Amino acid sequence: MNAESSHLLLEAINSVATAQPKILVDILSQALSLTLSGIYQCQFATAVIKQSLPLDTLGYLIGKLNQESVTPNEHLLGVLQTVIDRKPELDLDTLTQLFTLLMMCSSGQNSNLTL
Repeated sequence: MNAESSHLLLEAINSVATAQPKILVDILSQALSLTLSGIYQCQFATAVIKQSLPLDTLGYLIGKLNQESVTPNEHLLGVLQTVIDRKPELDLDTLTQLFTLLMMCSSGQNSNLTL
């Protein structure tokens, strides 16, 4: 994909994020759960979270990721870090879901360590 194509894709995503952000979150969470949270899906999700998603939909994203069977790994950890970096206001239930996802990612990382 060339720079112009990437720009057009981001413009389209921004339009969807403005008009129907929850639909975009649904698509992102499904993509992350169906593809084992690979690096490219997570990089794309990170870009969308940084550039397109409104701040008030990040709690909804956390809830969807918690509901989906997303594979916890270092790539998903990067997605969650991007959410945290945006500093959304989250209620207690959503914070609990975020901490659960972070712990799952961390325990997955620790199991990969060798002594």
